[in-house]
Order: sequence, then structure tokens, then C-alpha cells
Amino acid sequence: MSHKEGSTIISEAIYDSKERQYRYFLSRTWDENKKIITILMLNPSKANTLVSDKTVNNVIRYFEDSEYGSLQIVNLFAYATSDPSNLKYREEDKEKLNDDYIVSACENADLIIVAWTRGERKPRKREVAKLLKPFQGKVKCFQDATGKKPRHPRDLKKEEWILTDYSFSEIENE
Repeated sequence: MSHKEGSTIISEAIYDSKERQYRYFLSRTWDENKKIITILMLNPSKANTLVSDKTVNNVIRYFEDSEYGSLQIVNLFAYATSDPSNLKYREEDKEKLNDDYIVSACENADLIIVAWTRGERKPRKREVAKLLKPFQGKVKCFQDATGKKPRHPRDLKKEEWILTDYSFSEIENE
């Protein structure tokens, strides 16, 4: 005897235009009755409403059997590129909207994960950290088995990584 199952993942994205040069928001919902995660990374890459990338898939796998059922992705920069060195080509007027989407995604999230990389882009990280301050009690980051944090979920290893409190002082001390 066979057993058939099915599911639906609802996907949404908000772009600047049909050309998708700037992505302000991306979400995946697999159980709308569960809690919402917002994850903040550097910039959008290839994921869209139909295609997930390794990062999106890793985060969903990490949380699929948990109390969470929805993932919202926002970024320090809205300019979509798979090569962060291309961020120098972004247009400031299109980036201005990004902060509103970051705040909105954080307002309705039960968990916020800082997943930008360490090091570069300190001024922008400080700006966004100020936006996150009102949500400080629910801001976490991934930490790997060696204690390194914050980690980007592209390399997420469910059995080795943990969620830990994000220290805003990490930005100040970078």
C-alpha cells in the first residue's frame, strides 16, 4: 500500500522592477500556523519566487521540523548580485527603500538572525544594527562548532551549528 503526501510552499518577493535588479524581500512559508524567522544577509543572489539557492534551502532544512514555518529574507543591500564586489555599482536611490523592508520584516518576526559576514561594510552594518536595536531580545546569529560567529547559512551544518545571541558589540569591535 502506498502513502501519498503533498505540500505547498508559498513564495513571495519584492523587487524594484520586472528586471529584478534590486530585491527588497523574499519569503518562503511552509506552515503559516507557525512562527516567522527573518534573516539578514549581505545582498540578494540568485533566489527568487521560483528558484531557491543553497542558502535558502539550508535555512529551511535547519528549521523545517521546528516551531518555525516561515522564512523572510532581507539584506544589508538590495542590489542583486552573486559577486559582492559588484555592490559598488548599486544605485543609492534604489537602496533607500531597503531600510523600510528590513524594519517591516523584523516587526512581524519571532526570531531575527544576523547572517552577514564578518569584516567589511562596517558603516552599513552599524546603520542596520541601529534599526535592529528595538528587536534586540529576538536577535540571534549562527555559530559554528569552532565558536566563529556570525556565520552565513550558505555553509550551514544543522548538526554542528547553533543559534546564539547576537552581540551588537561585535559590529563596534570589528
